[in-house]
Amino acid sequence: MQIFNRFPIYLFILAILLMNFINADTLLSSQGILDSSSGADWRTPEDKNLLYMQHARGQVIFELAPAFAPEVIRNIRQLVSQAYFDGLAIIRVQDNYVVQWGDSLAGKDGARTLGDAKTELEPEFF
Repeated sequence: MQIFNRFPIYLFILAILLMNFINADTLLSSQGILDSSSGADWRTPEDKNLLYMQHARGQVIFELAPAFAPEVIRNIRQLVSQAYFDGLAIIRVQDNYVVQWGDSLAGKDGARTLGDAKTELEPEFF
């Protein structure tokens, strides 16, 4: 399996900073990025850094970037190993940027526990 290399996921922080300076009309959609790419823009990721999610609309594949945020990735792997995300609702999506899950019971009785995952992490900006 190959993952797009031209706009790596781990550059999302730069994207946040640039969003204030770029007109939304100039941003490419996912299809626009694919259409403008060439063979040299692709690479094969390491299997150990791929996270697969089954969704009603199909499979979603995430590439984790432990070299850029090792503690965040370690925490995500811990949550996945505990099946934390299974059955949670996706509450926010921004194309080419972020997907957020949410527990409708958060802060109430019956809410999911984070188990062995950390509740707070130090910033990892390299």
